[in-house]
Amino acid sequence: MQNPTAAMLVIGDEILSGRTQDTNTQYLAAALTDAGVDLKEARVVSDDADAIKQAASSLSATYDMVFTSGGIGPTHDDITADCIAAAFNAPIDIRADARALLEAHYERQGSELNAARLRMARIPEGASLIENPVSTAPGFTLGNVHVMAGVPSVFKAMVASVLPRITGGAPLQSKGKTWKRTLFANAGAGAADLCFDPNNPRIMYASTWNVRRTPYSLSSGGDGSALWKSTDSGETWTNISDSEGLPKTTLGIIGVGVSPVNSKRVFAIVEAEEGGVFRSDDGGQTWAKVNSSRALRQRAWYYTKIYADTQNEDVVYVMNVSYHKSTDGGRT
Repeated sequence: MQNPTAAMLVIGDEILSGRTQDTNTQYLAAALTDAGVDLKEARVVSDDADAIKQAASSLSATYDMVFTSGGIGPTHDDITADCIAAAFNAPIDIRADARALLEAHYERQGSELNAARLRMARIPEGASLIENPVSTAPGFTLGNVHVMAGVPSVFKAMVASVLPRITGGAPLQSKGKTWKRTLFANAGAGAADLCFDPNNPRIMYASTWNVRRTPYSLSSGGDGSALWKSTDSGETWTNISDSEGLPKTTLGIIGVGVSPVNSKRVFAIVEAEEGGVFRSDDGGQTWAKVNSSRALRQRAWYYTKIYADTQNEDVVYVMNVSYHKSTDGGRT
């Protein structure tokens, strides 16, 4: 399953003029990554009503969720709430629960809830409030758009309020700080190659290899040498070595690569009695041997690597004693 997608809409002339640096996008990107949400686009627009409405409508239709920052304060140019309401054809007015929050806040401060401050209680009909533990004035969620303040400390607090409502996908785990083993063939085999689908990094391929090298001998292949596939970012793995078309004799080292142009096209270079270059056009379910040249597989324990071209699905490279390139899907 693909991770949910998101966009960031930064609103404010002060950002576009360079007077204020946007730090909210970077913060949101990290927070969403940890939550298993893919931030796909960040857009900055001026304090222009038509620009805000158009951007909000476009992003809302394109992505699973949209986050906005800026334009919900008490000043005359804080027009974000009105624009989001207009984008969703929702009426907007002072709402009792938002007003009550502001009244209590300013009463504690001994300040007046004047007309300008009361603007921050204007909430579109049908929206839910986003808690603001820093300065009380709430943000709101309307449809799939989360409307939040531009002040970084308030924005961060609002993001923390929204995240528990969001169902994410696969989060980026520990960013390399800690590790766990998710693939293990047996005590005699280790991992030999690993790659992921550039179009969907949840899909990964790996090979394991049973090998023993001493000063006087080399044993390559046997129990544990295998080709594997994961569809959940490497959490679980399926042994696909028995897939139709792959060698049925003892397997040795295997190199694997996925075409960035066509995710269904997977190449494998296999050390085996019936080995060679194999190609799958259905994501590893079935395979065909497209080349059996020994020149691609000599000294296999050193050189068994295969790489798909980034621009053409029929171009593939094999690194061996010599450098090999195929332009017909691995056949020649």
